[in-house]
Amino acid sequence: MTGHEFGVSSEIVGLDTEKILRTLDAHGVEYVLIGGLASIAHGSTLATADADVVPRPDVGNLARLIEALVSLDARLLMSERRLGMEGGEPWEVTELRQGPQSLMASAAWHFTTSAGPIDVVMTATGVGTYEDHLGSVEEREAFGVRILVAGIDDLIASKEALQRPKDQAVLGELRELRDGGR
Repeated sequence: MTGHEFGVSSEIVGLDTEKILRTLDAHGVEYVLIGGLASIAHGSTLATADADVVPRPDVGNLARLIEALVSLDARLLMSERRLGMEGGEPWEVTELRQGPQSLMASAAWHFTTSAGPIDVVMTATGVGTYEDHLGSVEEREAFGVRILVAGIDDLIASKEALQRPKDQAVLGELRELRDGGR
């Protein structure tokens, strides 16, 4: 599958979680929900601005993911500064036109879509790939859609490894949620 036109954008649209989850489901994409939305699913009260997913890395699933992204009018999310430094089209755009295998060329891809930002994470820091998440995922339902949510221990491991200020803010809350449930 080739020929999809991905451009770039610096525009960020508000997050429509329902539209994102329903679109991924409608296209049969297999993924684990990680990041802020997964933290919220575990009881976090901190807001998030994007959806983070770790897709199953087989070519058929990645092709369905690309179709879902296309249906959401996805564009690679890049800063104006990055675009100004690149004297033309960023390599990622050209790479994505080569098909689903190209998603495996990077640990993470950041898209803006008609439903808000989506980060496609091929390897989650501190945890790993889709398969590495499967031992601790929790199956949930949201908006009538079945989703796999990263386990709370995986979320904590990832946020500890990332060490970004925004991750530190939710880390204490996730630990309290985990320890309060034991």
